[in-house]
Amino acid sequence: MPTKINTEALERIRAKLNDLPPKPKDAYSGREAITELEAAIRHAQSLDYDIAEIATMLTENGSVAQIGC
Repeated sequence: MPTKINTEALERIRAKLNDLPPKPKDAYSGREAITELEAAIRHAQSLDYDIAEIATMLTENGSVAQIGC
């Protein structure tokens, strides 16, 4: 016979789920990484770095090496 959950327990579970804080993000897809870095990329462009130079910097870093956007 399937397990039954009483109304009180269901409401406690619902409240717990609804009260969860946002989970911290610890990894980003390539597209998300670029979005997160957009302001810094624009800043580098304002300092006359071109996209090829910025892409090289991102690739050399290693953590954004395989963006594949």
